[in-house]
Amino acid sequence: MVTTPPPDHVIHIPSPPRIFETLQGFRPSEVARHESADGTVTFIPGLQFRNQVGYVEPFTIDRFGNQYQEGAFASGRVRINPVLRLGKAQNFDVVLNVDFANGRWGSSTFEDPIINGIVNPDPATVAQGIPPRPMRMMGFDLREFYVQWNTKIGQFRAGQMAFTWGEGILASSGNWADRFGDMRFGSDGLGKIYERFMFATRPFQRLGGIAPNFLMAVGGDLVYRDDRVDLMRSCEQGAAPAGQPRCDIAGQAFLVLRYQPLYNPGNWIGGYAVYRKQRTRDDGDVYPDDNDLEVGAGDIAGQGSLELRRGLTLLGSFEAVLIGGRTNNVYNENGPHTILEGGGAMRGYIGDPEVWLAGFDAGYASGDSNPADNRITNFTFDTSAQVGLVLFPAVRGWRSARSEILATDGELAGVAANGTQFIPTRGAVTNAVYVHPKARWAFAERLEIWGGPLIAMAASPDADPYTTRLNGGDPTNSVGGSG
Repeated sequence: MVTTPPPDHVIHIPSPPRIFETLQGFRPSEVARHESADGTVTFIPGLQFRNQVGYVEPFTIDRFGNQYQEGAFASGRVRINPVLRLGKAQNFDVVLNVDFANGRWGSSTFEDPIINGIVNPDPATVAQGIPPRPMRMMGFDLREFYVQWNTKIGQFRAGQMAFTWGEGILASSGNWADRFGDMRFGSDGLGKIYERFMFATRPFQRLGGIAPNFLMAVGGDLVYRDDRVDLMRSCEQGAAPAGQPRCDIAGQAFLVLRYQPLYNPGNWIGGYAVYRKQRTRDDGDVYPDDNDLEVGAGDIAGQGSLELRRGLTLLGSFEAVLIGGRTNNVYNENGPHTILEGGGAMRGYIGDPEVWLAGFDAGYASGDSNPADNRITNFTFDTSAQVGLVLFPAVRGWRSARSEILATDGELAGVAANGTQFIPTRGAVTNAVYVHPKARWAFAERLEIWGGPLIAMAASPDADPYTTRLNGGDPTNSVGGSG
C-alpha cells in the first residue's frame, strides 16, 4: 500500500484471481488511463453503466394475507469514478465518484394501496416507509470526493469516501457488484460513506523478512450516510423539537491491522476495530429522547488463493464480526438496551478463475427471539452485502417493511411501538444461517452463466416485533406463523 515494490522484471507480482480483483469494481488491468507526455499527470476516466431488470412472483407480506405483486421492475445507475494522479512520483490522487439516475427506473406510485403505503407512508404517522430496495431515483449523488497522498512514511487520505472491509457484511462501499466474475446477486446498494481522515503505513517496512508485509491504518469519521444515519437528509427536514438534535450526527474512530504480502497482495488476513457514538434526529415516536447509540465492533477477515496446478486454483475468503454496546433508540418499558450481536460470512471455490468455478457462499447472522426485552442480539448484514435474489432482498425485506407500517398504527397494535424504523431489514441478511452453492461458466470474458440454490433457516425463532407483540410475546413471524 505504501512501499513501492521492485519492478516486475525483478520480482513477478501475481495478479489476484478474478473473483477477488473485481470486488472493488473493474480489474486494474482493464482501467483506461491517459498520461501526459512528461509523465506527471495521469487521468483515469472511470465510467460504469448498470441496469437490472427483474420479476418477482406475488407473495404474502402480512398476517392479513396481503401480497406484494409488483411484477417486473427495472433499476440501474450511471457512475463516473474519475481519478486525477499528479506529480513526478505519481503519488497524489484526486478521486471523485458520482452517480446519476441511481435507483428505480419507473414510477414510485403503486396501484396497490398496501405497497404504496410502504413506499409513500402516511405523513400523519411516524412510519418512515423503508422498502428493501430504492423505489425512487436519485438524479445526482456525490458519493466520493477525496485526496490521497503517498509519502515515504505512509498514505494519507482526507475527504468524503466509501469503504469496504472483507466480505462487506459490516462495511461495504457500494461499488463491488459491477463486474462479471464476482458471482454476487442483486444490487450493491448505496454503500457506507464517511467524511474521513486516515493514515496507513507499513510500520516495519525497513526491517527484513516478513515484517514489511504488515499494514496498519488509523482514522476518524463523521458518518455521511449508512443504513442507520443520513446526515444531509436529516438536516434538510427542518427545525427539530426543542432540545433535540436537528441532524443525525455519528462519529467513529477505527484501527486496521493487516498482514498482506508485498509480492502477493491478493492474499491477506487482518482485523478492523471501530468505535462509534451517534445521536440522531428525533424520530417523533413514543419517547422524545431516544436518540443515542454507542457501540464497538471487532472484525477479522481474510482472503487467499492457492494454484494447485495450471488452470486449477483454490480460493477462499471469510469475515467474522462481533458488536457490543448500548442504545436507547428502541427504549421501552424495560429502559435502554444493551447490544451484543455477531455474524460471519465465507466463500470457498475451486476452478479456473477465468473460465469456471464451483463452490459455495455461507453465512450466519444472529437473531433476537424476544424483541420486548432490553437486549438487542440480532446482527444485520450491510445492505450492500446481498445474498440471493428473492428470500432476503424481496420476501423478508417487504414483509419487515410492512411490519413497520402496521407497528406504527395504534389502532392495530393498541399503542404505537417505539423504534419501529428499525424493524425493516432493507433486504439485508439477519437472523439467518445460509449456504449458497454456486457454479459459474464463462463463455467469454463478458458472457457467463452462474447460479445455484440458496438454502437458509432462521438462526433463532423468527420473532417479528409487531406480530409477536400482538401474540402476547410468543415468537411470531411477520405473516402470523410460529417463529
